[in-house]
Amino acid sequence: MATQTRRRLLFPLILLCLTGCGGAPVKEEGPPKDDVSVLSNLVSQIPDASSRAPALKALFTKDGTVPTEADRKRMQKVQFQVVGTPTMKDGTASAEVQMRNSGSADPAGKAQWTFVKENEQWKLKTAPLP
Repeated sequence: MATQTRRRLLFPLILLCLTGCGGAPVKEEGPPKDDVSVLSNLVSQIPDASSRAPALKALFTKDGTVPTEADRKRMQKVQFQVVGTPTMKDGTASAEVQMRNSGSADPAGKAQWTFVKENEQWKLKTAPLP
């Protein structure tokens, strides 16, 4: 009798373990963390890519606003970092980007940059300097 009672108690416990705790998965708020990481990485590539015009252009969408030659040269001396959480919707994103001169800890300003997912890859649409 004790074996039969154990089986009756063990079966629901095994079933509960196999199906989970019964709660719905918790949905994280905000954009997917992997997309945020991709945008942050893209922004951090700007100083290196700006030393070569074709490399910088490759980071922008086909119809994106590629920086002028003067801005491209300025970008070589600036560090860029996404501040806060980007807003994302339907393959577009917007993020505030903090800029710092490479030789200084002082901020050089902030600007709103836009991104578009082109062929399943995030690219810059606009990257204005302050």
